[in-house]
Amino acid sequence: MRFSVSVFVFLLVFLTSSLAFSEIKVLGRDKSMAMGGEWGLIDRVICVDGLKLFQTYMYTGSTNGGVSIATIQLYETQNGKEVPATCK
Repeated sequence: MRFSVSVFVFLLVFLTSSLAFSEIKVLGRDKSMAMGGEWGLIDRVICVDGLKLFQTYMYTGSTNGGVSIATIQLYETQNGKEVPATCK
């Protein structure tokens, strides 16, 4: 009996939790090699749910390497105020 109650509670929480789905578009992309060809770098501007973001990837081609990803939100000036940049 306890097993079925715990399964029911788990399913209730899982099914009622909010799942986020975002629309993502790549607006621009620049790919280059850095540091003697060992590291690669990809810069791109993306649109996520109508907001512009700048994203950069740094990765290595070696099997022991890794990936570094940085994402920042872009802003623009409208009527003398800084506001989040939107995709047009």
